[in-house]
Amino acid sequence: MLEAKNQIFLGSDSFIEEAMQHAEGADLLSDIPKIQKHAARPALQDIFGKGSFKSKKIRNAKIKGAYERHGYTLREIGQHLQLNSDYLSRLLIEMRKRSEGRT
Repeated sequence: MLEAKNQIFLGSDSFIEEAMQHAEGADLLSDIPKIQKHAARPALQDIFGKGSFKSKKIRNAKIKGAYERHGYTLREIGQHLQLNSDYLSRLLIEMRKRSEGRT
């Protein structure tokens, strides 16, 4: 039995894997709906695992990647991690300042 995956794919696992590889470049196209642009992104459960991290530095890097690379909203990330989205926003601002050499 075939199941719809990521709300846009219907087919065998090999077909879906191939289609997701093609979808990875969709971020460059502005007229594609967000759900389709990010069809190939990993689930938050996969990015963060069970939520146990060896350090805040690792957790924060994963937050930044989920937001910037995979297109998750701060609200989505916050709900998953049980953190306030305002806190996540301030965290990302501080991380950007540090990476730019501003403290």
